[in-house]
Amino acid sequence: MFRNTTPDSKVAAPGQPDTTSGDRRRSVLHDGITIEGNWSSEGIVEFGGKIVGDLTVETLVLTKDGQVVGNVHARNVTIEGILTGTIEATSVSLLSTAAVEADIVTQDLSIAHGASVNGALKVTGS
Repeated sequence: MFRNTTPDSKVAAPGQPDTTSGDRRRSVLHDGITIEGNWSSEGIVEFGGKIVGDLTVETLVLTKDGQVVGNVHARNVTIEGILTGTIEATSVSLLSTAAVEADIVTQDLSIAHGASVNGALKVTGS
């Protein structure tokens, strides 16, 4: 599931060019989209709508308008919006507008000033 990446892969911030994606697929779903059910993708998913269900993706970028109610399994996760559930990822970045109510298990965690986090954190390191 996690092909064409290296351990040091980083996702570009929303609105910034992603120079690391190579030939990986990119899905962009913005506000107004609602998904009920589980969703999987082998590429980068930039999500600004609402999903009620589990996400299994290589890279998730949840924009400030995005909302996830469910469990996220990914290599890289960047959150600006709202997430309620759990996160299991290699790298998690919570930006200043993030509102997260989730248990998080990750190797690398970044929390920006202003982010709201409620849940258990397990940061294992590399």
